[in-house]
Amino acid sequence: MTTLTPPNTNVRDATRLLMMSMTPGINATQNKEYQGLLQRYSGEPDFQKCVQQAAEGMDLRILESDIRNLYLRAETKDSVFAYRLSDMRTYQPSQRVAYFLCAISLSATFFPDVQSLTSSGALAPLTRKELHDALNDHIVALVKASTAANTTINDTTIKTGLDVLQALPASRINAAASYRGGLTSRSGVLELVMGDMKDQGFLRIDEQSSVEASQVFPTHKFRQHLGAEGGAIEILMTLLKKDDNE
Repeated sequence: MTTLTPPNTNVRDATRLLMMSMTPGINATQNKEYQGLLQRYSGEPDFQKCVQQAAEGMDLRILESDIRNLYLRAETKDSVFAYRLSDMRTYQPSQRVAYFLCAISLSATFFPDVQSLTSSGALAPLTRKELHDALNDHIVALVKASTAANTTINDTTIKTGLDVLQALPASRINAAASYRGGLTSRSGVLELVMGDMKDQGFLRIDEQSSVEASQVFPTHKFRQHLGAEGGAIEILMTLLKKDDNE
């Protein structure tokens, strides 16, 4: 005879699973409780329904589940779980667009095609230097595209952000300073983006003795959010607005 889990236990465990899914650093391969809850989610229809209803009530959408994680996103930008930056309001509009373009550069560098988004294989890391070099290459390519015949960038907002990035120095005087976050260099803006994505669990950074050689890993969560309808790119685009009145 199958033993049914009491409903009140389902509710407790459903909220526990959602909480653990949103906690950076929790890994189902290392956390047995999380592993067990994920197994219940995939194997018990009643528990899965309970988790989905709890997520809906918390203004969350479940993108996917696997043996590693339950992938969630905020259903609306006003959700308390929405991806946001506490200091974004202090950025000028052009700086917010420059931030967004750096995030797009990161995404395109790690996932240059559909196959890299849909592959089930391991996600390869890149060094900090490779990511910064890729940003400079993307800026050059966008500038060329914007000046080529019949290929102009018509979106004034995007062009303004591109102009800001193009005007910023590619790096600062010494190598260590090049990898500090800030709005006074291209490298600085990219480091702000990387820091925020690390906090959100989209990136993992393994620091090395040489800062530029530090390896940056895109996480499976990053891939799931990029590939989902209304995923990370759409979320990042909402950051271009300072508030609802703009």
